[in-house]
Amino acid sequence: MKAPFSREELYEHIWSKPVSKLEAELSLSNWDIKQWCKKLEVPLPPVGHWSRIQFGKPVERIPLQSYPLKLNPNWPLLKRRHLT
Repeated sequence: MKAPFSREELYEHIWSKPVSKLEAELSLSNWDIKQWCKKLEVPLPPVGHWSRIQFGKPVERIPLQSYPLKLNPNWPLLKRRHLT
């Protein structure tokens, strides 16, 4: 990945469209995106979130909580081999 994403930017990406559509945009696999969300404690939309939006149902966006600083929140997103 060429440019790093902040934790806040990752949160905005995750809540803007389904992870399956972000794969090509971020050049990461579904697994990689979900692992970064887990590592950076970015909440994912619950199952059925995008279907509810598609059918005009109300949805709630899980707020981004303050970061406990276990990792640098501005760490660049890297490929799977760099996650360990």
